[in-house]
Amino acid sequence: MVKIIHFEVYADRGDGWKLVDQFSSDQRQEAVNLAKELEEDNRVAVKIIREIFDVQDNTYQESVEYISGLGRKKRHQRSSEKFSTSYGGEYNVEYEKPEDDKPAANTMVGALIKLVAIIFLCLAMANLLVSLLEPVIETFIPEDRRKTVLFFVFFIIFMIITIPLILKKVPWSAFYAHTERKKVINESRFFNKAEAIIRRYNLNDEYEEAIAPIYPEAPLEHKRYIIEFLTQILGSLDANTSLHDSFTRLGIKLVVYGGCLELSRYCGLIISEANSLLYESFKILDGDNPDLQAFYEAKRSYKDNKVAIFLTGVGAYLMAQVIKDEKMDAYILKATVKKWLELNKQPEPLPDTPEEEKPVLQEKDVMFKCIASIRTSINFYDDEKEVSAENTSVVHGEIRNIIANLVAKLEGENVIESGEITSIQFKKLNNAVKFVIDFLTDVENYKEQSSEEGLILDNKCCVLDMPTEDEPNLNPFLADVFEQTYNNEIIVNDIIKDELTDSKYEFDFLGEKKLSRTGKTAALYKLVY
Repeated sequence: MVKIIHFEVYADRGDGWKLVDQFSSDQRQEAVNLAKELEEDNRVAVKIIREIFDVQDNTYQESVEYISGLGRKKRHQRSSEKFSTSYGGEYNVEYEKPEDDKPAANTMVGALIKLVAIIFLCLAMANLLVSLLEPVIETFIPEDRRKTVLFFVFFIIFMIITIPLILKKVPWSAFYAHTERKKVINESRFFNKAEAIIRRYNLNDEYEEAIAPIYPEAPLEHKRYIIEFLTQILGSLDANTSLHDSFTRLGIKLVVYGGCLELSRYCGLIISEANSLLYESFKILDGDNPDLQAFYEAKRSYKDNKVAIFLTGVGAYLMAQVIKDEKMDAYILKATVKKWLELNKQPEPLPDTPEEEKPVLQEKDVMFKCIASIRTSINFYDDEKEVSAENTSVVHGEIRNIIANLVAKLEGENVIESGEITSIQFKKLNNAVKFVIDFLTDVENYKEQSSEEGLILDNKCCVLDMPTEDEPNLNPFLADVFEQTYNNEIIVNDIIKDELTDSKYEFDFLGEKKLSRTGKTAALYKLVY
């Protein structure tokens, strides 16, 4: 078996990893020296890849020999510094951590004991000082005023000694109730963290993880971060958190899953190597033979995919802190695990308790010019039946009536119809979204009540930002979006999704799609309604 070994030095100056030079197997030290020289510039990330080529099998094996940043202490860096890799991972999530808890010894009883002890000590000291001053006072003060003067001298000395000691030694916070201010966690940051990983490894609903039966052993520097990450995760959990519960265990594994993918992204690993890191982590949690396939099946079958993505983002954020050699934010971890455990609680409704009517919240208007487009295809299932133009025109007329009623109701403007596509402009984004949702509902109702036999209606909807062309139906970007849309789906782009961040609507990320007509890549989302 003939193998060829060489070392490749890659550098990243903000535009991705690029090959700098290649060395033979006996020139490893030269490769390391070149990497060190490039690394002297703080803006350049460097890594060394060891590649083994088998001439007989025509196969390659690659391993990371060195990567800048791993294995180095970064205590001198402040938490406000921005640190990014070529894959866009910024470790600068701004978050205000809660103050450390007060020591338990600062209780009301302890404070009272300190206060009484200081008062008695100061009384004794003031009495001693007055006794020393009494002969002087008797010499200069008449007898009828001595007691009054002695009292004032004693009082002044007592106050001078007592007040500073009380202010310094007595914990006054123990005498009033503590009002705990809850910290608001900006969840969108963790969703963005998870979406960055999803885009990096193209993890969408149709993706199936490649589970290899044998996992290569992770490099030593990667193991160090995995062990440190798991140690801090398990050490930060509450004492009453049981890892024997399968639901709790799944939540912890989702956090670990996000952490391993973040470490893989930072090191420039592929998804199979990321699975090796995950396998090493689960060996610590489950034992020598963890079932990685069972974890992926549990993650895929979990009903609330949004919460699973949130836990993945939290794990990525915490691993970023470990990579920066910072203290892990235990508050975020505890709040996340608590939120996960609350999902498993199923409170039983009280018997004979009338349900209170919840007030209907008025949805806030989102002022954003946009365009809602509908593409409707009319077909008939019965091929033997002769379909006349009259039948098709009747269906077209009913669909136009549905659109006209909704446009008048939701303040739509400038209805443009061209072939199968109808576009309506809106000044309020929430009205545009409600328009397409109500349209699909009304069309389904019409289809069920229609007397036309074998009628098939294929409706595709999208809501996009306002195009610059006067004829939006001819916009090639709109045609590209409809190619990525299935029947009864509503698709939006990232601009519309960002405008609806604070709304009641939820979205499923479909991935970065390559558009055929425009030649661009766009992030598309499916509206969940």
